[in-house]
Amino acid sequence: MKHLILVASIACATILGSCSKDDSSVKQLSQADAKVELQKVSSNFGAEYKTMQQNKGIKALVTLSKIADKGLLPSSFASIASLEAVKSSLSPLRNPIAPVLKGSETPFDFNKKGKYTYTNGKFVFSTTTTKDIVIVFPTEGSTKNNAVLTLSKYAEIYVAAQEANVPTQIEANLSVDNVTVFKISYNAAFGELLNGLGTNGVASADLSMSFAPYTLESHDKVSMNQGKAVATSSTSFKNGNKQLVSAQEAFNISLNEKTGDVAFNGDVALQINNLKLEGKLSLAYNMDGDFDYKDIDINKAIKLAAFTFPAGDKIGDIIANKDKQGKITPMIVYGDGTKESLLTYFNSWFGNINK
Repeated sequence: MKHLILVASIACATILGSCSKDDSSVKQLSQADAKVELQKVSSNFGAEYKTMQQNKGIKALVTLSKIADKGLLPSSFASIASLEAVKSSLSPLRNPIAPVLKGSETPFDFNKKGKYTYTNGKFVFSTTTTKDIVIVFPTEGSTKNNAVLTLSKYAEIYVAAQEANVPTQIEANLSVDNVTVFKISYNAAFGELLNGLGTNGVASADLSMSFAPYTLESHDKVSMNQGKAVATSSTSFKNGNKQLVSAQEAFNISLNEKTGDVAFNGDVALQINNLKLEGKLSLAYNMDGDFDYKDIDINKAIKLAAFTFPAGDKIGDIIANKDKQGKITPMIVYGDGTKESLLTYFNSWFGNINK
């Protein structure tokens, strides 16, 4: 489901880099106890994922995304409805060296206010509203138009280098059977970031989403000063008052535009239920040469460990195992040195998310 992929990617995109603890100050769990903790995370989040699949807000967005993908609405709606537009807009702040923008090639005409009503297998447009863009449609399994998406604010910029229209503001809410089931507020200001890090200024983005009882908040900022930048990001994903995911990251980035040399150094902490990942990222490369991300020795660039939360007992170190075809499998190294694939615990729900 595209919306759960987005939630996972926003909340867990930092899983590959994070801050290390002094091993001498923490308790190392036995292999048996470590396995129990990993199984807890798998079971807890797996159950949460199943519950999310039945969430009315997510299901309604999925329905609208499918409708838009069929060409029954302007193509820009598909990107907005699937939230892929937001994910793309965040890319320059999450990856300021080489952002991947996949915005719509066609500008979104927010000035064309009105209502799109699903009727006899197609949408009929009318100018019965001059304030918002409203989409009225049936959720999956419904025989009547029981869902209303209201887009009250929207703005975007055109990035010529990547031929993409990327949103900088979205305000919308979705109701099903007259009950609000989804809200989104997104604001981004790129400043000079899209012109490269060899500039000055600040870029930022703030995202707030709710699909009751779930809420997601993220805040990103990149401060640039002539080839050097500090990038920070924080994400919180909750079910009511229960913290499901919490992530914080801070990176120092330097870019020499004359030589093409790039350096990343930073810390990240990611908490998922009763599991916390901490580590460090240190990476240097030349972007003007024959550099390929696939050539990175991940285990040298990233030092990552898993701990119980909130107790802080060490479960093990996390490494990447790359096979001859280049496929990477995350592995856990227990205190006794034995290794096991993390997919043993997480493949069931990660696999479902990626379907």
